[in-house]
Amino acid sequence: MRTKQWDCDPYRVVLIEQTQDLCELLVIGPLHGESHPNSISQFHDTFDSSIKRSEKFVRNVADAIKMGFSIMDRYFRHEDGREIHVSNALDTDRSQDNFISLLGNSGA
Repeated sequence: MRTKQWDCDPYRVVLIEQTQDLCELLVIGPLHGESHPNSISQFHDTFDSSIKRSEKFVRNVADAIKMGFSIMDRYFRHEDGREIHVSNALDTDRSQDNFISLLGNSGA
């Protein structure tokens, strides 16, 4: 079983290879703790391919944090009530600019 981690203060994003063609993406942070990591997604893909999706997710998490969002229960949540599902940060067809725009336009 292989793993890869990224620090995205205040979160740690961890990719875990469960089997040859199944990986799990976890977020560990201030609201989740080491004993209760937040499972974000499972990829039915190789570890190397899952790394690419995970790296995109990490970039999007960093942008969301800069805009005042936190991750809770598979949602990016802002204190003003805005929220979007984390699947938007995993969407391989969504550009980084589009994701930032989505965060800015998410309804309260």
